[in-house]
Amino acid sequence: MPNQGDEYFDIVQRIKAGDFPDANYVLYGVLTEVSVTDNVDDIPGTRSSSQQVILEVTVDFNVVDTQTNQIIASFIASGDGKEVRIDGKDNNF
Repeated sequence: MPNQGDEYFDIVQRIKAGDFPDANYVLYGVLTEVSVTDNVDDIPGTRSSSQQVILEVTVDFNVVDTQTNQIIASFIASGDGKEVRIDGKDNNF
């Protein structure tokens, strides 16, 4: 958001400020890695090409107990998505 400072990421301060009323736990994640790969290769034996775009993301998650402000669980999740197009290059990702 425009003009959003680092205080947004201070989850304990946000819990104390009442940003999560009636919540026993808060799942908090930080995007730690994003990578985009964009390759265009000729398809052998044809005049066509293949464009392959891959998006990979990694997020570091914590579950915070709102009563004690302690992290009770922590994990890293990653995923990827891929799209392949034949002929033409379209970068509307």
